[in-house]
Amino acid sequence: PGPVPAPAAAASPRLFCFAVMRSQAPEEVALMRAQLARGAGIFSCDGWLVLSDAEVRLSDGASAGATATAIGANLTGTGDSSNAQGKNAKQFLSAWDKVKELGNVRDADWVVKVDADTVFFPQRLRASLGRRAASPDNATFFANCQNEEYPRFMYGAIEVFSRAAVEAFFERGGRCRSEFHADDMWEEYYMAKCLRLLNVDMAVDFDLLRDGHCSGQQTRTHCQNEGAVAFHPFKVPSEFLKCEQEAAEHESVIGKANETLTVNTGSEHETMRQATQNATGPTTGNATGNARGNATRGKGEGQDSSGGAEAQHVGSGPQSDASHGRHSDEGAAAEEDEDVVPPIVHRRPAAQSAEIGL
Repeated sequence: PGPVPAPAAAASPRLFCFAVMRSQAPEEVALMRAQLARGAGIFSCDGWLVLSDAEVRLSDGASAGATATAIGANLTGTGDSSNAQGKNAKQFLSAWDKVKELGNVRDADWVVKVDADTVFFPQRLRASLGRRAASPDNATFFANCQNEEYPRFMYGAIEVFSRAAVEAFFERGGRCRSEFHADDMWEEYYMAKCLRLLNVDMAVDFDLLRDGHCSGQQTRTHCQNEGAVAFHPFKVPSEFLKCEQEAAEHESVIGKANETLTVNTGSEHETMRQATQNATGPTTGNATGNARGNATRGKGEGQDSSGGAEAQHVGSGPQSDASHGRHSDEGAAAEEDEDVVPPIVHRRPAAQSAEIGL
């Protein structure tokens, strides 16, 4: 018989990403244009869409045809949470209606809604979904934030939904419109409450977002985190780009360090293999076990065993996340008996409305 073929690599999750941009907010328009020019953020997803309250040209260059698609909603007041006009669930329902109308999600595995001032790395999201073996056929959305009062909730800077979750919302979301008052809700609270009503599971991944509203997180110095999928808020294009660059540079440094560690670990394994061969000769059995044990113990008396080196190498991968309970079954389980999403208090306090925007 021929060699056993290697298992096929899992296909990379297909992402459809969209953002809602206020046409009368110059900083948001500038941020989206800059991201499009670099092919960054939502523009490096498999499919993307920019929605606004008016058609806005996003590029004058080769992508001159790229425009923000108008939706039938007034977004003028959505950046001010000091009054009811700032509650933006109703406007975002119009955005979701447009997404449904255009059929953009049909070929996607996951749907991602991103704020204009969120620094977002789709490749990191793909890797995260791949590590947790998340299935788009399971109706799921993610809590990405926590604070002292609420242990887990979805914050609107980045929202990640499985294809099945979006289908459930499109097919049965009318129930939410009849039971909830969208005028009095922030959009992410509405979505989370609606999906929970529709029996969509809420998983937990705090690595999706770094934001000052989440407990213990910094707002201006947190971009050097290779595990985070998104960083928020960065309203000024120069600060947005700086965060993007810092994150990429830090990821590169970590990658090189891991490569070096992998090479060293490989050399240690080769040394141990040779020691094993010398000890066993033509036979195997106890001699092999003793040689391996001696080689490992010898290293342990110095600094790290080869196992320890491996543990360091995978420290930035899924095992590390699991060790913190982020990707464990317990951490990812949906809440069964309580609505864990805070209604208003977690979202864009009035005193900070000028900084947060949509």
